[in-house]
Amino acid sequence: MKEITNDLKTTNKSNQAFQEIIIKIATDFINVSIEDFDKTIVEAFKIIGSFLDLDRVYVFEYNKKNHMMVNLYEWVSLNALPKKKSRQKVDFEPFFEDLVRKHMRGNSVIIEDVELLNKKSELYKVLASVNVKSVYTLPLMYQEECIGYIAFDDNQKTRKWNVIENRLLRVFSEMITNLMMRQKREQEVLEMRLKVDEASRAKGQFLANMSHEIRTPLSGIYNTFYLLSTTDLSLEQNEYLAVGQSSIDSLASIVDDVLDISRIEAGKMEVYEDLFNLEEEFIRIIRSQKSFADDKGL
Repeated sequence: MKEITNDLKTTNKSNQAFQEIIIKIATDFINVSIEDFDKTIVEAFKIIGSFLDLDRVYVFEYNKKNHMMVNLYEWVSLNALPKKKSRQKVDFEPFFEDLVRKHMRGNSVIIEDVELLNKKSELYKVLASVNVKSVYTLPLMYQEECIGYIAFDDNQKTRKWNVIENRLLRVFSEMITNLMMRQKREQEVLEMRLKVDEASRAKGQFLANMSHEIRTPLSGIYNTFYLLSTTDLSLEQNEYLAVGQSSIDSLASIVDDVLDISRIEAGKMEVYEDLFNLEEEFIRIIRSQKSFADDKGL
């Protein structure tokens, strides 16, 4: 009876520690900025690894198109050697039957004793080369698709993974999956924003070039009208010239507004009151349209 009571106390203590760890990691993940993603994930690996007395925690992402898996994140204890530098990108075909296929189906791969693996298998060779005694791997599932897996190595001993360890690692794997997808979405938003900024800069450059290209012929037309006004013209010709000059002035004003697109985008377009002669405006409009009306017999 005393032994059962002690076991219950130990379990309750472990559950409390488990909850505290999950809350701590969840809080860190919620508050993390995109610049600190990698650092925060590795720090979470350290917390989990230290709590469960593990030697290595790492994530591989599956690239199904190229049949590769990429080691994204890794934490190692003082008792283990890092694998990330030497195994940054790995062809997953040699591990397909023992590891990848099971992950793709949403199943975990738990190896309590590495020495019980087929000694000729690539999985055994890799694990044995870095002195792994036991390993627990969980698929990272997003919308029923496996995007990779997270692994937990023990280099000191073989082990049977208990209920609390199973709960902790499964909850942690879901948290890592959500954080990775959040990182991916935020990265996509950042890249889209950069593309928009680049397009905006290209548009600004285009408008700057157009400003020069449009204003040059406008200036030529304006000067031509000015030279015409210094010659002997009939009354009718002077009227036509006045219409042309008025139209050039209006066009130049419109071009200035359109080309100054930066003010429009910044919401700094100014509306102001000004005096004008309504009768003169009507006359200008009628003159500019008179030839079209005459052609139609209006």
